[in-house]
Order: sequence, then C-alpha cells, then structure tokens
Amino acid sequence: IPDSILLDIFSRLDYSELCMCSRVCQRWRILSDDFTLKRIIVVKKPLQERFFLSLINNHFTNNLQEFHLLKPKYNSPMNPFSLVIVKKSCFWQISNKSP
Repeated sequence: IPDSILLDIFSRLDYSELCMCSRVCQRWRILSDDFTLKRIIVVKKPLQERFFLSLINNHFTNNLQEFHLLKPKYNSPMNPFSLVIVKKSCFWQISNKSP
C-alpha cells in the first residue's frame, strides 16, 4: 500500500487507534508520526492519565489546530462521567506545550 493511502486511512482514526497502528511495524510507526495527522486530535474513548500525558507530550505541537475530548453518549460503569479526569499536572503540561 502506498504511503499516501496509509496516511489517508490513518487520518480517519482517532488517537488511540492511531497509537495501535503505530505498533504494527516500523513503516507504520514512521507514518503515524507524520505531522499532517496531528492537526486535529479527537479523543472518543476514555483515556488513562498516563495516555493523556503521552498525548500532550508527543502530539501537542505547533501543527495542532483542534483538540476534542468527546463525552460518550451514555454513561458506562467503566467511565460514568467523562473521558478523562484532567489533573492539575496535566494542565501544567498543556500550558507548557501551548504556543
């Protein structure tokens, strides 16, 4: 599959799906780090704090234009209220990464 096709496919994935794809092989890892994929980040599924911090550290760049945390349509036992509980330390890291 050509890189351009893979990049198009990757652009339709959310952050957690893109992370999973990056583990498939070295080529996919390199492609998943392409800056064009980092313009809009949409998080649709619950994230543990460590993954959220990784997201901030690795993907909050000057290319980032939008960041969305989408709340699930329904509450679940696993995550009754929100996608992520953002702690004070997370906000500090976000502010340090903001342009």
